[in-house]
Amino acid sequence: MNCLMTRSMYRPMLKRMINLVGKLLLILALFWQSFVIATEQEITPYLQQAIVEKLSQVITQNYPDKDAADKMVIALKGITWQTSYQAPANREELLELLGQTIASAKHDSYVALSVHEQKGLGDSIHEIEDATIDQDGIGYFKLNNFNSGAQATLAIDKAMQTLQESCALILDFSELDGGDIETAEYLLSYFFAPEHSFGSLVNDRRNEQLALASNKTIAGQRFNDQIPVVLLTSPFMQASGEFFAYQLKQRPKTALIGRSTMGVATWLKTLNLPLGLQIELPVAYYQDSNGENWQQIGVTPDIDIAIEASLAEARRLTRQWCESH
Repeated sequence: MNCLMTRSMYRPMLKRMINLVGKLLLILALFWQSFVIATEQEITPYLQQAIVEKLSQVITQNYPDKDAADKMVIALKGITWQTSYQAPANREELLELLGQTIASAKHDSYVALSVHEQKGLGDSIHEIEDATIDQDGIGYFKLNNFNSGAQATLAIDKAMQTLQESCALILDFSELDGGDIETAEYLLSYFFAPEHSFGSLVNDRRNEQLALASNKTIAGQRFNDQIPVVLLTSPFMQASGEFFAYQLKQRPKTALIGRSTMGVATWLKTLNLPLGLQIELPVAYYQDSNGENWQQIGVTPDIDIAIEASLAEARRLTRQWCESH
């Protein structure tokens, strides 16, 4: 009797599970079908023309160098006039054709076309690998990317609060490849007085400038400029990472240790196009109050040393400082 009651209780549950699995399989089938259609969609002359027009519009409106933008647009609009032109059969062939056309008009390695892939929202806190103070009182902060948004700012505030009692501070940004400049600007605010100028981002084509400066208010306490700070640098650092290094180097009692950074003072933006395509292109470049930046040169360290040896050297210098004060 109990056995029969148990089976009768489970039968509706089993039916619901079967229905749920069936719905999930249907959703997956529809998703896969739409993916295949998007990937294998036939590229008609009309569709190709629509994408070229949109791409030309995006480049004209955003690319900071007018002459270079005009060259790219002329090449794109004359794409079918080329003697070697072959009509693309699918999205991948169109992507290759557009990319080659842009590259032939303007040899800018920062302009890139790709197929759009939806990205999930990452946890900004995970970009902070470590924020600790060792037994000698030396703070160590390892960051891999300047993520954007409120969560990134909160993570920085928490790390800075942890490191507040350091007698010296090591910032290990040797693997930091860039990210959001506003987040870099916010972290710099912990080391500079409010509204200290950090230069600007410039787009000559649109006659636009975005002034960069230390935040008026931050959640934590700013570091005293008598606290020694060592920043580890490497050729992997670019854009926002280099912006941070460029500014921090101006601070008293600060040393950069490692190798020169990549030398990219150009800011990129990713814009969507029809058919799931994207273009990533420069929209601005950085300049300080003297009109200078680190483009192609990189930010040079005060102590040029192999990346593998930079952390040990930073620990030696900061320990020496803490023991003498």
